[in-house]
Order: sequence, then structure tokens, then C-alpha cells
Amino acid sequence: MIIPYGSDAPVYHRPLGTIGLILVNVLVFFAGYGEVMDHGDGLHPIQWVTSMFSHMDIPHLVGNMIFLWAFGLIVEGKIGSLLFLAVYMAIGVGQSCIEQICMLGASRGGSLGASSAIFGIMACAWLWAPKNLMDVFVFIFVYIKKHEWPVWGVCLFFIGWDVASAILSGGAMGTSMLHVMGAVIGAACGYYLLTHGKVNCEGWDLLTIMKKGKPEYRKEKSDGEPLPVTNRDDDRAATIEIMKDLLQCGYVEQALQSYHTSCRCSGKWDLPEPLLRRVVQLLVQHKQWAEVEQWGSCYVERYTHAEVDVRMSLVQAAIQQEHPTRAHRYLQSLNANDLDEKRQRVFASFEKAVAALFARGVIEFE
Repeated sequence: MIIPYGSDAPVYHRPLGTIGLILVNVLVFFAGYGEVMDHGDGLHPIQWVTSMFSHMDIPHLVGNMIFLWAFGLIVEGKIGSLLFLAVYMAIGVGQSCIEQICMLGASRGGSLGASSAIFGIMACAWLWAPKNLMDVFVFIFVYIKKHEWPVWGVCLFFIGWDVASAILSGGAMGTSMLHVMGAVIGAACGYYLLTHGKVNCEGWDLLTIMKKGKPEYRKEKSDGEPLPVTNRDDDRAATIEIMKDLLQCGYVEQALQSYHTSCRCSGKWDLPEPLLRRVVQLLVQHKQWAEVEQWGSCYVERYTHAEVDVRMSLVQAAIQQEHPTRAHRYLQSLNANDLDEKRQRVFASFEKAVAALFARGVIEFE
């Protein structure tokens, strides 16, 4: 089993559409308003919509929503909420329409679920961001591990599996065929938007890679015609503005993904002090302690008079990861006498926690 849950693809728009779709699917499921799309009982256009938001059970719902989040973030991040929702609905409704027409003469049956539309979004992600990396969990019996796979590899696995299953089933109108239909419609939508300048993939799209043999960083004119490579300062300024919006909404992982993508395209650069401080604050809130140490250490190295709260965050991160030696070293960089009363209490609690780790004989593995 492979479960995708995030990627380093740049996010230029808040994922409001993706979040909205997830909420609607969850609400419809628990409210019991779901409806199966009937086969062999004529055409029912309303079912082309309602069946997209219906699910059999909680595992069916949860599985689809995980995939919707992972791939919706990539696609919506490039085209914005309104166009994303239009593409999503066009894929889902288009696939349902074709399916019901094909099954007009069939015996009674039906289908439901968001997976066909999600496979269409997956095909768009394959076209628009094939070289970006996707975070996946791989489960094989007792083997459970996190990996980074290219987006094209993840899409190839899932779409290729269903193509093979559909062929082996003789083209029967089963789950695999419905997924393939959604992927084909999504690929057509993605190709149209890409070739008509409606989406800016910065030269990392599949068409550019196939033509040039490698990604070619660029931006698009309003008519879709490519411009020469942009000024690095302009790219970095744009990334900073994107990160500000994302961090304001609490999306620290997506903000860092945008930063890493910019570094890959225009060279390594340093985050401004307020932005770096906000990154550390949000990582602490999300309890991502390894990342707190990484970015907090970067902050302290760069700014010799770093804020006390950042240094205390480093102590907390080291304690949470049971690294008493590092925690002790971070504590030594603080002067308890310079702290206010509240921070002095926190400092004292940190000292006790570090002493307890040493007393337990915790061994650090660097």
C-alpha cells in the first residue's frame, strides 16, 4: 500500500478549494445525503454531481480525501481555487456522464465516489509537476517507511495499475475503468490549460521536459508565450510574498516547499529574519521538533543576537527528541538572569527535564 500525503511542488494559491471539497464530502457522508449513480435506468444529470460526493464507508471516504489533499494541493497551488474547482467538477461530471451513457443498456447497477475526479486531478499533477517530489508512506506487510518519490512515479503506479486492471478485466465498467476514464479526462483538461497558457509550471511541466530533456525555468506571458529566464531577485521577492501569505494561514510546510523550489530554480538564498522567525514559531506549534532544531539553529547562526524565544525553542526541541547534551548546550547560550519571570520558570523546567534525561542515562545518536 502506498499513501501520498504531500509534495515539494510550489504552492502559489491557498488550498481553499481542496479543503472545501474535503469538507463537503465529509458533511455529505455523515449527513447521509449521498446518492448512487444508477446504471441502466436512463440519464439522471443530478446524479452526475451527487454521486461524486457519496462514499460507501469511512475507509472509502478517508482514502479518497487523502489523495484529494495530496494531488489537489499541487493542482490548486498552480491555478487557484476557482479554476481548480471548475476543473475538478468538469472531470467528475464529464466522467459520470460518459459512464451513465455507456451503461444505458446494462442491467441495474451503480457507482459512487470521488475517485474518478481525483484520478483526473492526479493526471493534471503528472503533466504539470512530474519532477517534483511527493512524500509517501509505503506499507508492505511489516515494512512501513516514508519515502520521497517523483510525482510522475506515484501517478504512474496508480494510473498504470488501473490501466492494467482494466485491460485484464476486458474493459468491464468496473472501478479500474472508471479511474482510467477520469485520468483521461483530467489529462485532456491539464493539456488544454497548459498549452493555452492558463497554468504556469515554470518550465517543470512534462511537455517542456520532453521537449528540452530537462526542466527549463521560465514564466509565461498573458498569452501563454514563454519569456526568458526571469531575474533571480524577482523570483525570490515573489516567493517571499507567497510565503508570507502561507505562513499567515499557518501553512508552514507549504511555505517551506515554495522556498525549496525557489532555491532549486534560482540558487540558494537566505530567508529574511521575520520570515525565518515565523517559520520557527509555526514549527514549534506543529511540534515538528527536528525541523525546529534545523531552522532554529539556522536562525541562531545567522543572527548572533537571536531572540530568546528561538533559543528556548531549541532547548524544547532537543528535550522532546531526548537529546540532553544538545539541550544542555542550548541552555548554556541563555542567561537566566536576563529572562523575565515567566521565562525563568520555563528555563527552570527545562533544566529539570535535561537533568532527568541525564539521570535516565539517555544515549544520543547523532
